[in-house]
Amino acid sequence: MADSPRTDRRLALLAGAAFCALSGAAQAQTAPEPAVLDEIVVTGSRLSGAHRLAPVEVIGRDGLDAAAVTDPARL
Repeated sequence: MADSPRTDRRLALLAGAAFCALSGAAQAQTAPEPAVLDEIVVTGSRLSGAHRLAPVEVIGRDGLDAAAVTDPARL
């Protein structure tokens, strides 16, 4: 197969025509309509209390003795 300027030109025209034909199909697509929501209800509560940096509580020896804890699994 000989690579001539004429063959190259035909391939370029064919590729351009295919690109134009396929781009029309992409433009014809429509976006789906967004869903309509009837009502959105947001509920919450604000609990006032001590703010901690971490949810950790330290229990000392006196607290353990007062609770009569003998097994660490029962903490």
